[in-house]
Amino acid sequence: WMQESHRLCVESRRGPRTFNLPYPDQDAIVDSIAGLMRRKQPRFDIARARLNESLKVDPKNTELLILDAELKGEEKAGAEAIAAAWARAAELAPTQELFHSEAGVHLDKNTRGKAVAARERGLQVFPGDARMCRRLANLYLKQNRVEDAVATLRRAMELEPMMPDAYGMLGEICIGKGTAHWAEGDFVPCDARREELFPGVAATDPVLLFAGRLSEEKGVLELPAVL
Repeated sequence: WMQESHRLCVESRRGPRTFNLPYPDQDAIVDSIAGLMRRKQPRFDIARARLNESLKVDPKNTELLILDAELKGEEKAGAEAIAAAWARAAELAPTQELFHSEAGVHLDKNTRGKAVAARERGLQVFPGDARMCRRLANLYLKQNRVEDAVATLRRAMELEPMMPDAYGMLGEICIGKGTAHWAEGDFVPCDARREELFPGVAATDPVLLFAGRLSEEKGVLELPAVL
């Protein structure tokens, strides 16, 4: 009930300090600012005032910093100011969602190159994030950078070998290249040379091999091998 009372105070614009919580909680303020920015008739002026006040209290809040960068775009700030806001957010409070949010803003404006750059920076900060790899690979495919997409998907599969999303994306690439194969029974691809098994496949092309074995416990196909 304390959180709900706090939220109602914020939404009524009576200020967050009219109901003091025994612990920090910025969710109501974040939701309020986002609502002011995204409603049918946005109030960017009120959103800016509330955001500036909140950032003084919590300058390393990732959600507030994301809203600050997004709001600068709505305020038609210059490209340098907007880029500086994203850079500031990445420096003060880097999270995976921050880089995805920046990429999403660029995609909405059809600036795909900047979206790719945002997720590439995210992968530098979070090299062990398989989700970042998969979403970056998706952008590579949209740029027709197939080799970069394949390498990034392989990295994602090394990080999360049981996540089917990467296999599905790589499968689409392999089908497009004609390098998806179905093997019978206990076929082991390592028993022969690659060029003998798959004639006409280039050395750099990925091969998605469906082994065709069934799992008696789960009743599903095993994950395919990627060569």
